[in-house]
Amino acid sequence: MKILYDTQCFDMQKFGGISRYFCEIMKNLSRNDEYILPCIYSKNEYLKQSNLVNESSSPGEKLIDSLKNKFFISGILRNRQECIKALQNQDFDVFHPTYFDTYFLEYIGQKPFVLTIHDMIYELYPEFFSIAEAIIKNKKLLAKKAAKIIAVSNQTKEDIVKFYGSSFADKTEVVYHGSSLKTPDSARDNVDFKTQFGRYFLFTGSRNIYKNFFFMIESCAEFLIEKDLKIVCSGTPFSDSEKTFFDTLNISDRIIHYFASDKELFWLYKNAIAFIFPSYYEGFGIPILEAFEAETPCLLAKSSCFPEIASDAALYFDPKNKNEIVSAMSNVLDKNIAANLVEKCKERLKDFSWKTTAEQTLNIYKSLLDRQNHVDKK
Repeated sequence: MKILYDTQCFDMQKFGGISRYFCEIMKNLSRNDEYILPCIYSKNEYLKQSNLVNESSSPGEKLIDSLKNKFFISGILRNRQECIKALQNQDFDVFHPTYFDTYFLEYIGQKPFVLTIHDMIYELYPEFFSIAEAIIKNKKLLAKKAAKIIAVSNQTKEDIVKFYGSSFADKTEVVYHGSSLKTPDSARDNVDFKTQFGRYFLFTGSRNIYKNFFFMIESCAEFLIEKDLKIVCSGTPFSDSEKTFFDTLNISDRIIHYFASDKELFWLYKNAIAFIFPSYYEGFGIPILEAFEAETPCLLAKSSCFPEIASDAALYFDPKNKNEIVSAMSNVLDKNIAANLVEKCKERLKDFSWKTTAEQTLNIYKSLLDRQNHVDKK
């Protein structure tokens, strides 16, 4: 079987869950199946580190680091041209676009395509995103035309049906993510963040409004001071307005930004008291699995897909209740509670792997090929 992917997410992201997802699928496909990724230029770190372009049946040119290339925009246009050329060649069985640009519809012909929907955040919170209207329109059009939709959780599938209608239930399959956290070969490689930062909770990823970061910080400010604790944040550096916000709460010394490398990220989780995720909504929540991988307790908002993914291997709180947030942080300081959560997270992690994700995705591709072959024989 031959699967064609395009470069949309790799053109957009240097890091990010969507590009990681597609890299992991390609890496874990069966040896008997072939993928095509017509990518010439990319800033994406996962793609460069994986050598996926050189291994694929793409145009065969060396992947150029677009961050160092002053012709970045022309590079993206070149990627698009290569994707269109691959679509026009029709030398593939199934197409899997990596985001919601509709450009390919005029070139795909009768070939089936699969659409992955990671969440419905634009539909739920359009006021937070300037590009929401265009993405909502494109996503719905592609969802209607797709032969199959992959939802990354039952929560996301429910949201798809909520916004698109009950007819989408049958064409939508749930396929969970895995964890991509790089585990160290030896404890000797430990980056001792406990010594560097003291006792801390970990917050990862973006701090958009729906992530509920500011309410969480305001809720626990006094608790951090009282217990001599910190919160370490990975992701983008703090803005001036964020720094001012910390100043007003007198906790500037309690909130630390640290951008960890892939090798350091495991230890950033491992050395934390707990990972805290107060978001109002996520389609899946890969950081939960990363925390599980590092055997780090999780404190999660009782919202969206979190109970579905973590089950009983986490402590939950109402994301709009200050007392519940602080109570969860306080409870996990109990070593017995923390140890119990770690045992549960190790067991829960067994239900998630990128190998399983790739196998289930491949089964969806094959079902479409079988359906197409049946139609062709008639």
